[in-house]
Amino acid sequence: MLHSSAFHYYTICTCTLSTQAVGLNTYMRGAWGTPVYLTQFPFTPGGGTVVLVRNTLHGFLITADAGSFSYLFPYHTSTLEIRDIRTTSGRVHIGQVLPDYGPGRILTVRGIAPSTRFSINLFKGSDNTLHVNPRFEQNLIVLNTRFNGVWGPEEGGGSPIRPTSLRAGEPYTVEIVCQLYGYAIAINGEHHSIYEHRLAFSKTMTAIIRGGTVIDVRYI
Repeated sequence: MLHSSAFHYYTICTCTLSTQAVGLNTYMRGAWGTPVYLTQFPFTPGGGTVVLVRNTLHGFLITADAGSFSYLFPYHTSTLEIRDIRTTSGRVHIGQVLPDYGPGRILTVRGIAPSTRFSINLFKGSDNTLHVNPRFEQNLIVLNTRFNGVWGPEEGGGSPIRPTSLRAGEPYTVEIVCQLYGYAIAINGEHHSIYEHRLAFSKTMTAIIRGGTVIDVRYI
């Protein structure tokens, strides 16, 4: 059931009609507002792209294609009412920049797990320094690092997912604490593991969550 949506972002690509547009809208109190269609279309069907949505003083600032596409969508409701971020189709990832990263910093991700697998990733540039990957079809949580495009050996492959800590289709909370020698990972309030640093972290990291529904991402 769809409740209120402060910001609804979708793309239309109908090749048979040769129409390509970006549609923006708001869903409130059981009704859609008046859509805004932008004919500037920076996407290629089947290709990859990065879309950034930022809260500003006057609305959501949407940028894509390294900034060549930009549009300010005015607020139609208070941003304080926003409770989650949901994707309805396609391979969409949720990301957040983590400034001043280092020991003592905590990343907390709350969401709803999908039926198969999802992942929480910490990136230093293009290198994936930490990859937390619950795989429900294998009943495992795998940890890994990807450096220069190559994955390292997986850790955690022999540890099954405890039914009390994480279940497919149910809410979850994953907490990642940066420590001097590694990452301390807790799932739903229970300590899961310590993953030793394979790559040195940088002052600016990026968190990317892939799969499932992301309710909240917090960084302190």
